[in-house]
Amino acid sequence: MTREQVKPGTVLFHGFSRGSANTYAVAALDRATGKNYFALIVANAGKPGRDFPPNRDIEQGRFGQMPLQGTHWVTFAGGKDPNPERSGIYGMREAAEWIRKYGGIVDRAIEDENAGHGGFHQNPDNINSALKVFGKRLKETK
Repeated sequence: MTREQVKPGTVLFHGFSRGSANTYAVAALDRATGKNYFALIVANAGKPGRDFPPNRDIEQGRFGQMPLQGTHWVTFAGGKDPNPERSGIYGMREAAEWIRKYGGIVDRAIEDENAGHGGFHQNPDNINSALKVFGKRLKETK
């Protein structure tokens, strides 16, 4: 992002499903390198992938005690997700706890009871809710 001259604190980083499961480690790496590009991270239907080595590094303290300190998050879960413990409401509630445990802030937890696994993108209210948080974060980082 340096080559593209991206300003720190201006990026909305979104991960869906397995991509969401990896956003946690990418956010920790962003913090560890001091780049701090992300104004907001959207973890959409995927709790932290504990089989992903950088997520294990987070849990083992290799990024320090609070590797998500200062990160801001929106989580999304659909009530009709076929894997409720991993990517549905229960899984994403666990993800929010995990984020907070490592110093992150969950600005909004979207739980759409009528949505399936890809429900974030299928309901404009969900997207607008996340974008509203992003707009607020951009104003705060100026």
